[in-house]
Amino acid sequence: MQAVVVATLVIAVAGFAWRAAQVPGDIEVVERQTRSLDHLFDLVDNTGSTALLACQDRVRMTQVREQTALAWKLDEPIAAVPIRYRPRYGVALSTKPIPGGDVIAHAGTWRATRLPCPAKNR
Repeated sequence: MQAVVVATLVIAVAGFAWRAAQVPGDIEVVERQTRSLDHLFDLVDNTGSTALLACQDRVRMTQVREQTALAWKLDEPIAAVPIRYRPRYGVALSTKPIPGGDVIAHAGTWRATRLPCPAKNR
Protein backbone atom coordinates (compact mmCIF):
# COMPACT_ATOMS: atom_id res chain seq x y z
CA MET A 1 0.00 0.00 0.00
CA GLN A 2 2.83 2.37 0.83
CA ALA A 3 4.32 1.83 -2.63
CA VAL A 4 1.07 2.94 -4.27
CA VAL A 5 0.99 6.12 -2.17
CA VAL A 6 4.64 6.90 -2.96
CA ALA A 7 4.10 6.23 -6.67
CA THR A 8 1.03 8.46 -6.68
CA LEU A 9 2.93 11.28 -4.97
CA VAL A 10 5.86 10.95 -7.40
CA ILE A 11 3.49 11.12 -10.36
CA ALA A 12 1.66 14.12 -8.87
CA VAL A 13 4.90 16.01 -8.19
CA ALA A 14 6.22 15.22 -11.68
CA GLY A 15 2.95 16.42 -13.22
CA PHE A 16 3.04 19.60 -11.17
CA ALA A 17 6.66 20.28 -12.13
CA TRP A 18 5.90 19.64 -15.82
CA ARG A 19 2.93 22.03 -15.73
CA ALA A 20 4.86 24.68 -13.79
CA ALA A 21 7.57 24.59 -16.48
CA GLN A 22 4.94 25.47 -19.09
CA VAL A 23 3.62 28.58 -17.32
CA PRO A 24 6.20 31.06 -18.73
CA GLY A 25 5.35 29.93 -22.28
CA ASP A 26 1.64 30.26 -21.56
CA ILE A 27 2.16 33.79 -20.25
CA GLU A 28 4.07 34.69 -23.40
CA VAL A 29 1.21 33.42 -25.59
CA VAL A 30 -1.37 35.42 -23.63
CA GLU A 31 0.77 38.57 -23.84
CA ARG A 32 1.25 38.11 -27.61
CA GLN A 33 -2.50 37.64 -28.13
CA THR A 34 -3.26 40.69 -25.98
CA ARG A 35 -0.83 42.84 -28.02
CA SER A 36 -2.44 41.58 -31.23
CA LEU A 37 -5.93 42.55 -30.03
CA ASP A 38 -4.65 45.93 -28.83
CA HIS A 39 -3.22 46.56 -32.30
CA LEU A 40 -6.44 45.40 -33.97
CA PHE A 41 -8.47 47.77 -31.78
CA ASP A 42 -6.02 50.60 -32.54
CA LEU A 43 -6.54 49.89 -36.24
CA VAL A 44 -10.31 50.12 -35.82
CA ASP A 45 -10.02 53.34 -33.81
CA ASN A 46 -7.63 54.92 -36.34
CA THR A 47 -9.57 53.84 -39.43
CA GLY A 48 -13.14 54.17 -38.21
CA SER A 49 -16.05 51.80 -38.64
CA THR A 50 -17.45 53.72 -41.62
CA ALA A 51 -14.33 53.08 -43.70
CA LEU A 52 -14.07 49.46 -42.57
CA LEU A 53 -17.72 48.66 -43.31
CA ALA A 54 -17.82 50.62 -46.60
CA CYS A 55 -18.44 47.57 -48.81
CA GLN A 56 -21.76 45.78 -48.19
CA ASP A 57 -21.70 46.83 -44.49
CA ARG A 58 -19.10 44.14 -43.81
CA VAL A 59 -15.40 44.00 -43.07
CA ARG A 60 -13.68 40.79 -44.02
CA MET A 61 -11.43 39.14 -41.45
CA THR A 62 -8.71 36.64 -42.31
CA GLN A 63 -8.32 35.18 -38.81
CA VAL A 64 -10.93 33.33 -36.80
CA ARG A 65 -9.61 34.00 -33.29
CA GLU A 66 -10.16 37.77 -33.48
CA GLN A 67 -13.52 37.69 -35.28
CA THR A 68 -15.72 38.02 -32.18
CA ALA A 69 -13.52 40.73 -30.65
CA LEU A 70 -13.70 42.74 -33.88
CA ALA A 71 -17.49 42.45 -34.08
CA TRP A 72 -17.70 43.60 -30.46
CA LYS A 73 -15.34 46.54 -31.09
CA LEU A 74 -17.37 47.61 -34.13
CA ASP A 75 -20.63 47.09 -32.22
CA GLU A 76 -21.87 44.98 -35.13
CA PRO A 77 -23.31 41.46 -35.36
CA ILE A 78 -20.80 38.72 -36.06
CA ALA A 79 -22.30 38.38 -39.56
CA ALA A 80 -20.79 41.80 -40.36
CA VAL A 81 -17.32 40.31 -39.85
CA PRO A 82 -17.18 37.24 -42.11
CA ILE A 83 -14.03 35.14 -42.25
CA ARG A 84 -12.41 35.11 -45.67
CA TYR A 85 -8.98 33.56 -45.80
CA ARG A 86 -8.43 34.94 -49.32
CA PRO A 87 -10.73 37.95 -49.61
CA ARG A 88 -11.29 39.24 -53.15
CA TYR A 89 -13.42 42.32 -52.46
CA GLY A 90 -14.31 44.82 -49.78
CA VAL A 91 -12.13 45.87 -46.87
CA ALA A 92 -10.15 43.07 -45.23
CA LEU A 93 -8.23 43.01 -41.97
CA SER A 94 -5.19 40.76 -41.86
CA THR A 95 -1.70 40.40 -40.47
CA LYS A 96 -0.27 39.42 -43.86
CA PRO A 97 -0.32 41.19 -47.23
CA ILE A 98 -3.42 40.66 -49.37
CA PRO A 99 -2.65 40.64 -53.10
CA GLY A 100 -4.53 43.09 -55.29
CA GLY A 101 -5.46 45.56 -52.59
CA ASP A 102 -4.36 48.90 -51.19
CA VAL A 103 -3.40 49.14 -47.53
CA ILE A 104 -5.42 52.01 -46.08
CA ALA A 105 -4.22 51.72 -42.47
CA HIS A 106 -2.07 49.62 -40.19
CA ALA A 107 -1.35 49.17 -36.49
CA GLY A 108 1.26 46.75 -35.23
CA THR A 109 1.09 43.71 -37.49
CA TRP A 110 -2.53 44.40 -38.49
CA ARG A 111 -3.44 46.10 -41.75
CA ALA A 112 -6.69 47.17 -43.36
CA THR A 113 -6.65 46.48 -47.09
CA ARG A 114 -9.16 47.90 -49.54
CA LEU A 115 -10.08 45.63 -52.42
CA PRO A 116 -12.60 46.34 -55.19
CA CYS A 117 -16.24 46.41 -54.07
CA PRO A 118 -18.98 45.10 -56.37
CA ALA A 119 -20.70 48.21 -57.78
CA LYS A 120 -24.32 47.17 -57.15
CA ASN A 121 -23.74 46.42 -53.44
CA ARG A 122 -21.87 49.51 -52.26
